[in-house]
Amino acid sequence: MCRRIATEYAGRGRRQPRLRTVRLVTHALVLYWIGLHSVVAAAQLTDEAGAEADQAVEEVIVTGSRIVRRDFFTVSPVVSLDRTEIGLTGTTVLNELLDTLPQVDPGLGAGTGNSPFGSARINLRALGDIRNLVLLNGRRYAANGIFGSVDLNALPPVMIERVEIITGGASAVYGSDALAGAVNFILRNDFNGFETSLQYDVTERGDGDTYNLDIAYGTPFANGRGHLALFADYYDRSTIFEDARDFSRIPLTSDDETGEIVSDASFVTPAGAIDGEVGVDLYTFDPDGTPRLFVDPDDRYNPRSDTALQAPMERYSGNAFGHYDLSENVRTLFEFSYAHSAPEQRRQDRFLGFVDVNVDRPDITPALSNLLASDFDPDGDGIASIFLLRRFSAEQGKAVRTNERDFYRALIGFEGEFGSGWYWSTDYTYTTTDLDMQVSNDSSVSRIQQGLLVDPATGACFDTSGGCVPVNPFGAGNLSQEATDFIALPETSADEKRDVQIFNATLSGAALELWAGDLDIALGVEYRRDSSSFTPGESIVSGDSLFFGADVASSGVISVKEVFAEARIPLLRDARWAHYVGLEAGVRFSDYTTVDDGIWTWKLGGEWRVTEGFRLRTMFNRAIRAPGVLELF
Repeated sequence: MCRRIATEYAGRGRRQPRLRTVRLVTHALVLYWIGLHSVVAAAQLTDEAGAEADQAVEEVIVTGSRIVRRDFFTVSPVVSLDRTEIGLTGTTVLNELLDTLPQVDPGLGAGTGNSPFGSARINLRALGDIRNLVLLNGRRYAANGIFGSVDLNALPPVMIERVEIITGGASAVYGSDALAGAVNFILRNDFNGFETSLQYDVTERGDGDTYNLDIAYGTPFANGRGHLALFADYYDRSTIFEDARDFSRIPLTSDDETGEIVSDASFVTPAGAIDGEVGVDLYTFDPDGTPRLFVDPDDRYNPRSDTALQAPMERYSGNAFGHYDLSENVRTLFEFSYAHSAPEQRRQDRFLGFVDVNVDRPDITPALSNLLASDFDPDGDGIASIFLLRRFSAEQGKAVRTNERDFYRALIGFEGEFGSGWYWSTDYTYTTTDLDMQVSNDSSVSRIQQGLLVDPATGACFDTSGGCVPVNPFGAGNLSQEATDFIALPETSADEKRDVQIFNATLSGAALELWAGDLDIALGVEYRRDSSSFTPGESIVSGDSLFFGADVASSGVISVKEVFAEARIPLLRDARWAHYVGLEAGVRFSDYTTVDDGIWTWKLGGEWRVTEGFRLRTMFNRAIRAPGVLELF
């Protein structure tokens, strides 16, 4: 089934269209071959397995509560999007759909310019994407990096039955990360057959080509006692630069004092600019290196040709979901997810820092030498201290950063029922993320400084180690090829790794039969262990990377043990003035290894269903958020 597919590919933009098309066709043929053979295998299954009928759901768990119930009523307001609504949008990136909701503040995505993360995140109530919880089938979906946010790219859109969103403090139900709420992605557990979609999107300007290929296969097995669903996805999005659109070609902002719309172009220019300290004059340079006062806004530089309006990204992912009935009342289930992405960030490298320059170097103009001596060398020692050297290194070209991320998630669980309406479940999840960051065409901070100190007698660097050549950043085009080669760093790298283990067990059922109905409760325990590490390369540790800056290696482990309980208490039912009146309460105790005392969170709410069509409800929560690994370590 194709949602939208182009009959011709014009090959516009800055990519190599023929290679991309060949690769896309290759992926399609391979996946179709797998799909066709799977269909043949499915056709050989027994008639009993293929003749499953749709059955009404008798017990459900609604997002925002762990109590098994027999209706969809809950005190906490829940926003739900079903598969039909998701399909009508044609979106292939889940956060682009969710960002249109009023509960969600748009975050990182295709339009995040030069962001190198390449991840799709959700930010409820603008409290930050690390302050809301993402669930898959009601179970915690671990973050995919040390920043603590979940990448939605690993989730299969074609397999999603619906999305449920609860805002407000849900810490009592799910833990501290649900401070702003929770987003629950519920999969199609009854998907049978073979489904594929090939989507091609292009803007009306003929650029921004985006490909998405999905393939899904589901089948029952073991005479209907088990079910298996497989999903694969390939996504490729090309770049649109900001200078390609009128609305983004010229950077604008509003003046804080007058409110007037003014230029927001950069003070960092290919010609270079220097100032001595905050509040003094800013100088720039003519092409021959002669200094003059910086004219604002005329001398500002517009880097929009180097900034992405639509960020490029390539990803592929695979998922497997299934269950098997061990007996009439016990089921085992498993989930496996893998996602690979390699977003690319291109940025024109720049000099931006504190530097020293000798005022008598022979390759600068007399006017610049006099300016450095009078305005930047107050002690007269012949060394000018420039508070800030700002310059885009146009001669060097763009630095390229690639974030290659591999995400793995595996879950195994058991669930069942016993007695009269008691339900239990337990599961274990292991998630690991490896992120390899690589930067090519980076510059060395120490070599820039080394090349700025030039012997007036010889015209060579004072310090000639490493093959130093003079670095002249004063004026556009004055940085020689030899200087560009000298300050260039070999490939700069840094690695991140995060492992998360989660164990959860829950028991739910009717504890008592009251005058207005059953007193439903849920009890549970949860254990989480979160470890991460950041290992920067040598040039980052030393602070010599112009792109990365300075950073240090770090690692840490956080674990938490939790117990929780919920109760749904009916007070009145089928009265003249109330169809139903009830309370809902919950409490959770969390014992973190990084917090001295245990933490209590709780919720208390009530609902009054005057009639079937008119309902009043209220909820009060105490929510907390414990610091994450990145913040502590």
